[in-house]
Amino acid sequence: MKLHYCGFLSFCLLLSALLLSSPLRAAFEIDIHINGAANPSLTFGEVDQGDATRSPFPPYSGMFGVADVCFAGAAGAEQWFDRLGEDIKVAADNNTWILVAKSNARLTFSLQEGDMPDGLYIVYNNVKTGEPATPVQLSDGASFSVKTGGVYTITRNSDADPEDNPQGASSQFVPKDGIGEADFEPKDDEGNSFTLKKIKISFVSGRGVVAYVGENLAERVPPITEAEVDWWFSASREGYEVAYNWTIPYTELEITLTPVPGGRGTRADDLKVSMDPTRSAAPPNTTTLDFLDELGAKRLTKVIDWILQKFGTLDFDGDGEVTMDDAIYLYNFVSGDCDPDTAAEDLMSYASKYATVEKAQAALDYFRANISELYFDGTDETNGILLDNAVYVYNFVSGSLDPDATAADLMSYASKYATENLAEAALDNMRDMLE
Repeated sequence: MKLHYCGFLSFCLLLSALLLSSPLRAAFEIDIHINGAANPSLTFGEVDQGDATRSPFPPYSGMFGVADVCFAGAAGAEQWFDRLGEDIKVAADNNTWILVAKSNARLTFSLQEGDMPDGLYIVYNNVKTGEPATPVQLSDGASFSVKTGGVYTITRNSDADPEDNPQGASSQFVPKDGIGEADFEPKDDEGNSFTLKKIKISFVSGRGVVAYVGENLAERVPPITEAEVDWWFSASREGYEVAYNWTIPYTELEITLTPVPGGRGTRADDLKVSMDPTRSAAPPNTTTLDFLDELGAKRLTKVIDWILQKFGTLDFDGDGEVTMDDAIYLYNFVSGDCDPDTAAEDLMSYASKYATVEKAQAALDYFRANISELYFDGTDETNGILLDNAVYVYNFVSGSLDPDATAADLMSYASKYATENLAEAALDNMRDMLE
């Protein structure tokens, strides 16, 4: 009996030591609601043991105003699992979740199951400056605004550096007045080189108008003008001539590469593709590139999202400071239904004595060229109310750009469709523009 008792005691001591040295973490699940939506779009968390869950993110549709924010899948993830809507991991101290924002959005975190973990943070870099931002601690009900092109790491270590997006090659964030470019080496997924003969490129229908550089737009059916083009596409390769042909008007483009006699290019040279946005309202576009060898066999497929980054301003008239005149110009323009026949003088009603026709004209030119940047609340032309955004600006500026202003302060005289989440997103974005 004594031997049995000693053995049992030893077992208890060993079990206690194991429990003390390796504490179990409580399982949890946190939902993420985007732009105040009642239903969550994303879920992340941990399980104590067993199988983790990783679910693909549903297709993003810019046509219907869906904010494109997802969790990044692991590098080399299988098809569809490069973008995750649900990312549940087996509990571990070093777990991280990487959020990728392909549009501006306001995120609200809501505990779904378990207890809210202590010390869970978002670490990230400022999208405009690239400098580290102050970590944000998560709590049940907390809200946080993400910016287009931002990569946000959820971690228990507030001192950690933000992680890179493992799917970074599939997203090209194009700065305003810039050109997006991507290079591709003619190697298949196994690393085998091949002779690149043709590329078939598919553009998503309904996400703006794409034309290739040098295209005769008058020959389209129906014809269009350069003013109707959102993105100009081009491809190049050292030592090769490039010929374009629409195989499916105007969503599938075939590119044929022909070596130039005496050219200096080699079969190892990278193919370069670029997308050049024509205006600040150019919508995001997704391209699927199939690389074909000399026998016509598909050897490689790449998918790229081309997204125009917009940072915006509140100094609409460009005089170097944000004043009530800027807010009045915007309100007058929007309350007049953005009439294309609006004159600079129409924007000057109730402006100060310092307002001039020249300043009002500068603001009018900005509004017309950057209509999408006037949706400060993270919405857009398809699902937003522009007049509410003008009201947010008016209330913020009339409050002397108060750093202690709240979302409720911005909602005076807004429509019934304005929400605190949208006003909070607008407030975050406007504050960023003042930095």
